[in-house]
Amino acid sequence: MSSPSSHPTSHTSDPEELKLKYREIAALKKSIEEKQRLKNLQVRIIQKRNAMQQKKVQKQQMLHRNMSLVMNNSPPPPPSSSSSSLPNNNMRNGVPVLPSGYVNVISKGGMSLYNSNAYQERTSELQEIRNKKKQAKLLIKQQQKEQKRITRIQNRIAKLKVLCDSCDRIEVNGEKLSVTENGRQLVPLAFPQFNKPGEIEWHNHKYVRNSNGVFKSASKSKRGGKRCPFLHALNCPDFEEYGYCNRGRDCTLFHPVNLRTQDLMTTRTNKYVRSDTVVSQDEDPNKKIIISSYTIDPDVLFTKDETGNYQFYIDNTMESTKYKEEIDPNEFLIHLSSSEEESDFSDDDELEHNDDYVNI
Repeated sequence: MSSPSSHPTSHTSDPEELKLKYREIAALKKSIEEKQRLKNLQVRIIQKRNAMQQKKVQKQQMLHRNMSLVMNNSPPPPPSSSSSSLPNNNMRNGVPVLPSGYVNVISKGGMSLYNSNAYQERTSELQEIRNKKKQAKLLIKQQQKEQKRITRIQNRIAKLKVLCDSCDRIEVNGEKLSVTENGRQLVPLAFPQFNKPGEIEWHNHKYVRNSNGVFKSASKSKRGGKRCPFLHALNCPDFEEYGYCNRGRDCTLFHPVNLRTQDLMTTRTNKYVRSDTVVSQDEDPNKKIIISSYTIDPDVLFTKDETGNYQFYIDNTMESTKYKEEIDPNEFLIHLSSSEEESDFSDDDELEHNDDYVNI
């Protein structure tokens, strides 16, 4: 045996060659994966195509799955003398001959032999079952349609209750209605009673109920709208505005009573009414003012010294106070004039001649 030291480089290779081999292996793996992916894609396409073809075939078969073929229900011909010697195998010209009163049916399960009476009974039963199913479907559809209509009417009435809150309300045949569009429509405030007559007469007008339960006027009228030159006033405008009518029983218009008119009747509006005015004589612009202690503060009428005693008295003359040495501070007298002429002095000269005038 040779020692391992005799071939030191036999199991080792250059690192560059090793890297090159790794690259080749990676490229081969990538190409194999790409081929496998393409193959799987082709397989899926083929499977999808086959599935589509199979569905088409199934649809074609389903179109004819309930078809039946009735074969030769005619009675067999009478046997002849020549055929009596032949074996009876129920064959005629290579086609099997059916016995009288039987039907040969080719159905989905295969060929079957039915009695004609049983076949007719079964066919009639199947037809009756189909009719019952059809009627049940129609009944369910009608019930759903009626339920939708009832829900639509209920939602409509809930909205009309709010919109017609201020409208007039009447009761016809036990049904409460709101008068809208100046009497052209009568809107129910509850679910319409369709079991009652669909035609009513109110205020000399004929109304017909529609599918929504609303009564519409059936009287002939030309629609002019705001361009119509005539006044279509069914309700009294004074009564609607103020809650009362001055014409009373002579008024030919309708006086509806609603919540608004009830409030107006209980609380009358402050309507301006022109009344007869009395012209009075003009008063004297130069009004005379009487000076007295009742009209002027006494502090203004009297003057005081530093001691706080009264020195001058308006109603006492100077001569009466000249020789009076000691005068009580609270002694004074106010003279009230009885006439306006005596107390009214327009000039200073007149005041000087008055005994009550005080010259300071």
